[in-house]
Amino acid sequence: MGNALKLSDINLLFKRSLLVSAVDKIQQIVKPLKVFNISYFSYNVHYFDGTHFMMNNYPGFTRYYYEKNLFTYCGLVKHYLPEGVFLTHWLNDERIFSVDRMFNMSPGLVIIEHHDQFAEYFHFSMTADKEGKMPELLNYINYLYRFIAYFKDSVSSLIEEGHKSRYEFPVLNIFKDYYQKFPKTCDCNKDLLTQSCLNEFIRNTEFKRFYLDFKNNYLTQRELDVLDLLKRGKNTQKICKQLAVSSKTIEMHVKNIKDKLNCKTLFSLGFNLAGLENKGIFL
Repeated sequence: MGNALKLSDINLLFKRSLLVSAVDKIQQIVKPLKVFNISYFSYNVHYFDGTHFMMNNYPGFTRYYYEKNLFTYCGLVKHYLPEGVFLTHWLNDERIFSVDRMFNMSPGLVIIEHHDQFAEYFHFSMTADKEGKMPELLNYINYLYRFIAYFKDSVSSLIEEGHKSRYEFPVLNIFKDYYQKFPKTCDCNKDLLTQSCLNEFIRNTEFKRFYLDFKNNYLTQRELDVLDLLKRGKNTQKICKQLAVSSKTIEMHVKNIKDKLNCKTLFSLGFNLAGLENKGIFL
């Protein structure tokens, strides 16, 4: 279990909280999301033992959220949501929405991924004036999954740190200096639907590793290349030619991929490949 914190431990929490120490890096990483008019991103990890940690580009909102005890009637609901995609306006709770608007945030879209000991929540929100556009993001969900892969690759060391230093007590007054960091307006690209915007997003979210968990279990760039060619129906001979490697090398890559994805057969590999494609890896 992670380290439990009391109110008297605020100074310790300030020193180690990723909400504070990682905020500048997160603000840089989320820039590609402007293509989709997304201004706020939060990464929350909730362990089933009650501990958690989080990172986002606006910790001042989190400070207020905990100070007003909003987590007591929303955070616990989110904790038990099934894996998949969730629009927060489905909660139909004006207490939450009024706070969102106070900080110029729209009700958001949350992607939830479950693991053996914890669940991950990836929260995306626009500015309040674009509230009605949030459901449109469902048409681009594979691009958001691609961002998640890019995010995990970019901050893998911070995520590992978060798992080691997770805490039980809600964060309170340690974010005062960041209270005004959320933008009052969004200088986002208004032309959301053009292919050039989507291509720009793909270029800005390139990643070298696709993490399967928070440890050292990931698919390498070469393994992703092999998977992409398999998805396109290429046989071993054609893959060897395109990647300029031997058949033994391709066989080794396929074996490693199957081991990492826990696939015993090519059929199960194909099934997993379809799931990976839905996560925007091969855009």
